[in-house]
Amino acid sequence: MTEPSAFLYVVTNMFGCAIGGSEYKFSCVVYACTEDEARDWGMTVAIRYASKFGFPPHGVTPTFDEIEHNSNLFACPDADGADHTCAVGEFPIALQ
Repeated sequence: MTEPSAFLYVVTNMFGCAIGGSEYKFSCVVYACTEDEARDWGMTVAIRYASKFGFPPHGVTPTFDEIEHNSNLFACPDADGADHTCAVGEFPIALQ
């Protein structure tokens, strides 16, 4: 079995104010065996977090399509600094 690796899942709309929307950001380190697992779980976590709290800094609740469109996944050699951390199948502390 493959050891899980850290992936940084980020949802951001930094240019939202420029096009008449609101700026928002969300990040979560996801420990997963594959990029696809990390991306899928990251999106699940982001959707749940947005529906419960909204994304910082203004509590914006983007749609599924907006989350998908504004998300990126990166290899994460240093897991410090992300808003949240979890493994596939487990929600971050803020959502427990």
